[in-house]
Amino acid sequence: MFSFDRFDALIKEQGISKAFLAEKIGRHKTIFYDWQKGNSAPKKEYLDIIADILGTTPAYLTGESDDPGHAPEPPEKQKKLLAEANSLSDAELEKALEYIQFLKSQRKK
Repeated sequence: MFSFDRFDALIKEQGISKAFLAEKIGRHKTIFYDWQKGNSAPKKEYLDIIADILGTTPAYLTGESDDPGHAPEPPEKQKKLLAEANSLSDAELEKALEYIQFLKSQRKK
């Protein structure tokens, strides 16, 4: 069973927004409300993506393990980028993601 408390604690600890995670799983951030209320549970593929981003394991998020299995601390640039992204509105975040995709498309192959 999904542990919303563990999920919520990890995103707050790491400064990751629900909007960012929702974008990564291709859903609207309101999905987390359904998970919190127990109206639905995350699909395995969502748990895998979220656990990877949060540096933990799906087993920790589902309460099957008490070992959070945190990944190494992200580099300072990534932490700063995440902190800045969390202060953006959904529309601003979408523009930022489009710009990142543009930058990636400009790389020499």
